[in-house]
Amino acid sequence: MALVGTEDLISISEANKLGVSALIREAEEGHDRIVLRNNKPVAVVMGVKRFEQWQQLQDDLIDITLAASRMMTDD
Repeated sequence: MALVGTEDLISISEANKLGVSALIREAEEGHDRIVLRNNKPVAVVMGVKRFEQWQQLQDDLIDITLAASRMMTDD
């Protein structure tokens, strides 16, 4: 599990005070936020560039796993 700095955590109340525009602007600048409700994570706000990187990483890991599995089962 990735380590998360406390500066990346924001309660729903704080997020509401900050405003959607500010949260999105921060995400566009690369500052992801984890939104908490009752001190439990319920959402992540991140920019599209970062989201696409996560998707690409997931696709790469699936491909690597599939290739490794095929290598191990080849005769």
